[in-house]
Amino acid sequence: GKVHGYQLVRTQDLPTWKGIGFEPEAVMRNASSVLQFLQEHCTKEAGTYWLYRPPGSDQLQLFCLDDSDSRQRSVFAQPVGL
Repeated sequence: GKVHGYQLVRTQDLPTWKGIGFEPEAVMRNASSVLQFLQEHCTKEAGTYWLYRPPGSDQLQLFCLDDSDSRQRSVFAQPVGL
């Protein structure tokens, strides 16, 4: 999909919780890892994918929502990356 907008928030303006630290470097590492994962697994031109993370899990699941013969669509038919 298209990005319709964004909001820039300074690090110091992010909400904080006592005892929980925020590491910008860790966020960048994780974002880079997710982007690389998507680039490797989202290979279908103009394909539709669903990126899902189960609650409480550290794993991402990527599903291709395009059925191979285009006659039937199944959300869980084609897992492409875990």
